[in-house]
Amino acid sequence: MVDIQTVEALQLRAPGTSVQDRNFVIEGMRTDYLFPKVLDPGKRQLLKESLLSINCLIPSIKTLYENLKHLGAGAKVIKELVLGDKCRRQTLHVTLKKLWTLTDSTWIQFSEGMKKVAVTISSDESWGLYYKQLWIGALRNFADLGARMPLEEKYGTKYEPERIINQQYVFA
Repeated sequence: MVDIQTVEALQLRAPGTSVQDRNFVIEGMRTDYLFPKVLDPGKRQLLKESLLSINCLIPSIKTLYENLKHLGAGAKVIKELVLGDKCRRQTLHVTLKKLWTLTDSTWIQFSEGMKKVAVTISSDESWGLYYKQLWIGALRNFADLGARMPLEEKYGTKYEPERIINQQYVFA
């Protein structure tokens, strides 16, 4: 169903926000330039509507890979500093949610060291905020780890993050 021409034509476009990209998708679907192997008009319409609703950049294979490198670094930080040996065969999301408990207040960090209580929100919304803040904290406070990830893959050396007690306390 997906062909290389379509992938290359759509990468790094944002048809939900860019008029130029939106027009490209509409014209590409009309002329069968995009998804030429999809012949069913209903499926083509559904594909077009789905593409037009994308409000962010459609990643290229290269940007997807680069993003995965950074997310891998964040995942490593969370596994080592937050979960320790508790993360086994399940995803980080599942493992963290099992360990998480709802408190009376949900705190939101809006700048370094500055927090405020969120308005009353549901348990699911509170979990979502916690999970996002945890990832943001891992990626922001341990950015140097990302540059070392490829070395581990290439040379097999294990990177041990510095065990700075204060940083771990602030992170948690």
